Amino acid sequence: MTARDASTANRDVLDHLIGTGDMDIRRSAILDIAPTPLPHDFDFGRVEGMMLALAVGDSLGNAIEGILPADQRQHYGEITDYLPNPYAATRGVPTDDTQLAFWTLEQMIVDGGLVPDLVAARFCQDTIFGIGRAVREFVRNCRSGLSISPCSAPGY
Repeated sequence: MTARDASTANRDVLDHLIGTGDMDIRRSAILDIAPTPLPHDFDFGRVEGMMLALAVGDSLGNAIEGILPADQRQHYGEITDYLPNPYAATRGVPTDDTQLAFWTLEQMIVDGGLVPDLVAARFCQDTIFGIGRAVREFVRNCRSGLSISPCSAPGY
């Protein structure tokens, strides 16, 4: 599947999810506008900076993930440094969110666009550290051969 084919399939999946009410969003015309190609002088340093900021922010928030903001402030005050993590022997460890974001970007670069099936396959290739219940189930389903595409659901 090419990135162009995947783009059309992705749009079909989105339309299906919105149409069935499985995704509760209001359709906007912006969803029908294809992004323009990147200029030849695009500064990929900005993408690197974005990914670095993602990893740093994820690492800062790792130890308090799932704790309500009011409870965070009450227990930790203003968080200005990495907190001890009960699941890691060190501070400043990013979560599976960072790992999956990097893998997604890497796969998109290889494929020349977003091809969800290939991103899913990438997620199944290596160990995901700090994996959550939903991602664990997703990977287990993919590895067992279950379809990841809502398009394969009955009635689509």
